[in-house]
Amino acid sequence: MTISRSSMSCVPRPTGRARSRPRSSRRSMLPLRDLQRRLFSAIARGAPVDAALGTVVRGHGRLDAAARIEIYAEMYRARLVDVLREDFPRVCAILGDDGFSALVGRYLARHPSTHPSVRHLGHGCAGHLATERLPYPFLADLARLEWARVEVFDAADPEPLRLADLASLAPTAWPALTLRLIAACRVVAAAWPVPEIWAAADDGGAG
Repeated sequence: MTISRSSMSCVPRPTGRARSRPRSSRRSMLPLRDLQRRLFSAIARGAPVDAALGTVVRGHGRLDAAARIEIYAEMYRARLVDVLREDFPRVCAILGDDGFSALVGRYLARHPSTHPSVRHLGHGCAGHLATERLPYPFLADLARLEWARVEVFDAADPEPLRLADLASLAPTAWPALTLRLIAACRVVAAAWPVPEIWAAADDGGAG
């Protein structure tokens, strides 16, 4: 009988069942929507970090979960202050950085950001200033002017009215002609001379 080398090769048979990989328990994980809601509340609203969120955000070194989330919360608040500083530069110049940051903190506590874009963050700032006791009573009017400038800057560009369009109208059409203001037009009602105050604040003065 001839035995070849290939016939002598063999593969060892398993002696028992292979161990299955440990399954990760998903019961300890929050649903994504719930996780996002809790994390956003902790960062943007100052909500406490509960035990469920603490199991997802792990501590590291000397920082526990709450301390690590607070880092993002501080960055979030700083970003909102920067946004409103860009929208209300003269109000910020008059109050100073510290005074303006404190004002923004009080404003956001009553008017938190609710829009995906920070472009709309300052829409209620002038109204909020009117309710505060500030050293300068004209700040609410100044904020109205600055917010109007923001809205005018972002307004859509209309089709301009050309002289040729008016010349093409028949004389009988003029009595029924209606003119409309463009979208980039605002009327700011103010009790204070805000154009002068706005210009003075640009020079570093309080008006």
